[in-house]
Amino acid sequence: MMQSVRIRLNVMSPIHIGCGEVYEPTSFRVDSDKGKLYPFDPIDLIDSLDESGRKALDTASSGDNLLTIIQEIARLADVAKVPSLSSVDMATGLRKHYDTVMKMSTYKKEEVINQFTLERTAYNPNGAFPYIPGSSIKGAIRTAYLNFKNGGQPCQIDDMRKINQVSKELEKHLLNGSFEDDPFRLLKVPDLLPVEPPSTRLIYAVNMRKKGGAGKGPFQILETIAHGSVFEGVLSLSQPPKGAKVKPLPAIKDLLLCLNSFCLDRYQEDKEVMAAINADSFTKEIGGRIVKFKNAIQEKTAFLVRLGRHCGAESHTFDGVRKIKILKAPEPQSSATTIWLAAEDKKADKGVPFGWAVLEMLPLDCGVAVCSDHLRTERAAEAEARRAEASLKAEAEAKRKVAEEDRLQRVTEKKRQIEEKESRQRAEWESLSEEERLIRTPALPNVTEQQVVDCFNKLDSLSSPHKEKLAGSIKQYYIITGKWEGGSKKQIEKVKKLKTILG
Repeated sequence: MMQSVRIRLNVMSPIHIGCGEVYEPTSFRVDSDKGKLYPFDPIDLIDSLDESGRKALDTASSGDNLLTIIQEIARLADVAKVPSLSSVDMATGLRKHYDTVMKMSTYKKEEVINQFTLERTAYNPNGAFPYIPGSSIKGAIRTAYLNFKNGGQPCQIDDMRKINQVSKELEKHLLNGSFEDDPFRLLKVPDLLPVEPPSTRLIYAVNMRKKGGAGKGPFQILETIAHGSVFEGVLSLSQPPKGAKVKPLPAIKDLLLCLNSFCLDRYQEDKEVMAAINADSFTKEIGGRIVKFKNAIQEKTAFLVRLGRHCGAESHTFDGVRKIKILKAPEPQSSATTIWLAAEDKKADKGVPFGWAVLEMLPLDCGVAVCSDHLRTERAAEAEARRAEASLKAEAEAKRKVAEEDRLQRVTEKKRQIEEKESRQRAEWESLSEEERLIRTPALPNVTEQQVVDCFNKLDSLSSPHKEKLAGSIKQYYIITGKWEGGSKKQIEKVKKLKTILG
């Protein structure tokens, strides 16, 4: 027999569930004015660039200056308005941080890489939307149930090097079985999918001392699922087969009550820590969101849960046997001395704890209301539209190239014809006698007044009929230039001489 319930997870504070991927600095562009990061497919970038853009990309990519490559890709992506796969909100300080890095002229390679280590939260690659892995929910329930079973009983660990072995033995004892007999094999928790398109935000994770002051851990930049996001799925619990060694688990509701009790203790601890560092945002923001579920929690249809990275070692260990290694501390402690907070700036001294959510148990007959199929279809349609646009752009670019090549061919052909004509004219000119050159000079297209005067002065050196031909050529020049009639006394004498020669 199987028991199934519909569960809905409501995000109360930033949740980051790592997937081992980062936003590559060569695969996104940033709009600082809007505070948005737009990841894109590198193929879409190439498709969006014209020939000059591709040459610029090739030039930048051929070097080993990482910062120059990042800056050039960011510039080209912004100019080309390359279509994005999604959008991610950015913390206020991160926008300024990004702008500062992009304006750097010199750099250290390691620093640039660190500046752009933007860790992604778990996401579905087919729709580029975040989801809550079922393993995260199951892990939280498992820890809470084991904590309940242990009942706060201490566990003596003489040698901390054997802590993992001792922990496994304790789990085996509490669950009445080893790995193959683990009753949590009966609990099926699917990945929870978004009800509405969820928003994510890139924030800083800063390490703070629980008594106030900065911790020693360097800041991290994490993509987080923003509060207000809602995810759903169906949780199922099977009964062990007859004759199986595996022991049955309590009903789903009882398991979730263990989860609520365990997380409520962690919530109170966070409240005390946040009060100690004067971070009243915890009560105002997260507390204000959780209180909306107060009645459901009292009616045992809603349950506190904490998920993802930076939930604190206390959220992953049992009361009574908790052993947390503290740097420079002589012995392991029962609680951590620092806390990771989600902040808007890398130098912030305040923030909110990670990972808080409320898990609702809802009737199964209503069905699971998720938008994942819609998002997948929408993303697929967007991808198809991008490919179609890229194809049209490539086709237009190909036509432009053909037209440009045709134009260049026409220009080249015209230039060749002109050069051939000039070559023929030069050859013909060079084949003329000196007298024939003089006769033709006044009729040349770009002849100067001085050249014509030189020809006139050589009239007396010529014999007939060259003399009469040159005089006729000079006459035509003077007629065209309006100097055949009238003019200066000297010009009148020239015309008179030409008329005498011509008869």
